[in-house]
This record gives sequence, structure tokens and C-alpha cells, in this order.
Amino acid sequence: MVRRGLLGIVAFALLPGMALAQMHGQHASEAACDEPTLRCATKVTPAFGPDGTLWLVWMAGGQVSVASSQDAGRSFSTPTQVTAKQLNLDWGPDARPKIVVDRKGGIALAFSIFRDEAFSGQVLYTRSVDHGKSFAELKPITASNESQRFEALALDQDGTVFAAWLDKRNRVLAKEAGQKYEGAGLFFASSSDGGTTYAEARLAREGTANAAGWG
Repeated sequence: MVRRGLLGIVAFALLPGMALAQMHGQHASEAACDEPTLRCATKVTPAFGPDGTLWLVWMAGGQVSVASSQDAGRSFSTPTQVTAKQLNLDWGPDARPKIVVDRKGGIALAFSIFRDEAFSGQVLYTRSVDHGKSFAELKPITASNESQRFEALALDQDGTVFAAWLDKRNRVLAKEAGQKYEGAGLFFASSSDGGTTYAEARLAREGTANAAGWG
């Protein structure tokens, strides 16, 4: 029941991101401020750890970075860069990096990138086991090469990390069967090791949104 409830929360969080208006217009601020600093951030996501630490993960200059605050945001630690190079980060208005922090201080992150000019996306994930001082190499959350976007993360009471995203992998099967494919599927995967690895993606529901404008 807990897992079903979490999936429902994650799915609800995904739905507002489907406005097709997001596909038009790159952020003008990115051209004017291309440093990977918080000052240049185009998207910022906050999260509190169980110990009260405030964590920020942000996108700036094609990179993703993380910093923490022990004094409710009055000052922050030296940022840790999650990405090793500039990436074509998903710049849609509802696209932002996701973060959850477990009881041991482990940090799980996820965000999406664009793979082509058709807005075909890919969800990447990583994890830190040293309180945000470093992050593991980025990995795709699923082996599928079909478009994935609008990811969300949630943390269960036992430390299990749940990831959900919209995914167009089933359009290939529909096309081969001569069937019309609309929207995208809501897929999810869980991680029992704090976000180090994820189980095989599973379909929760098909046709969840009007996603004709991307990928």
C-alpha cells in the first residue's frame, strides 16, 4: 500500500509538466550566464535531509551541481559538480533535477537531458554516499532508447528509492502493429540500495498525457 501511494504521488507530480508550451523557447538567461554556479541557475530544487540539512540541486551552464546548508539557507557549502561536462539539459519549464536524501545521508539524484532536436529525452541518475562530496558516474535509468522525460523521485520509509517518468517506448510496438499511439506511458522503477542501481522499469499506465510535441 505504501508503494502504491508513493507511486500515486509521483504520478500526480508528473502531470503538470505536459504543457506543450514548454517546447518553445530556450531560456534566454542561459546565454547570458553560463557558469555552473548557483548565481546562474535556471532551475533549483530544494530538499531537507532527516537531520535538517537543507540541500539544493540546480542546473546552470549545462551542468548540475549540489550544495548544502546547516543554517537554514543563510550559508551554503562549496558546491559539488554532479556532471563531468556540459550536457544538453532538459530546459522545459517543468524540468528540474530531482533529489532525495535518506536517513544515512545518502543522496539520490535524477534529471533528464535532450538527445536530439526532436526533444527526445533520457533520464539519468546518480548517487552520493559521502554526504554530497562526490557523485557516482551518471547512468541511464533504463536501457530503453526511446524518449523519457518528466522524472520524479520518492523515498519510502525503509530507504527504498522510487523513480517514475513518462516514456514512449511502446510507440514502437504500436507502430509495428499498425496501431495509433497517443501520449506516453508512465513507467517506474525502484532501488533497494539507495539509488545506486534500479530494477527493471515497469509500466504503471499507458496513455497518461498528450506528449505529441516531444521525442
